Amino acid sequence: VNSLFLEYDDLTDPVDDICIAVKNEKSGYITKQGKKITELIYDVATDFRNGYAVVAINEKYGLLNMTGHY
Repeated sequence: VNSLFLEYDDLTDPVDDICIAVKNEKSGYITKQGKKITELIYDVATDFRNGYAVVAINEKYGLLNMTGHY
């Protein structure tokens, strides 16, 4: 995960092998190996719990599953 810090402004510790990546104030999800799950498009992104994460774009909230489907 350490080398991934060079690509992003912030990177969370993995939860179920998935990290939240942040660049230019937008968030998205990648695997701890660096494979992109989503684009960095979210204003809000939370860690996954029970297979889902809460995300928001322009104050519109929804659930995202672990494969990146909204």
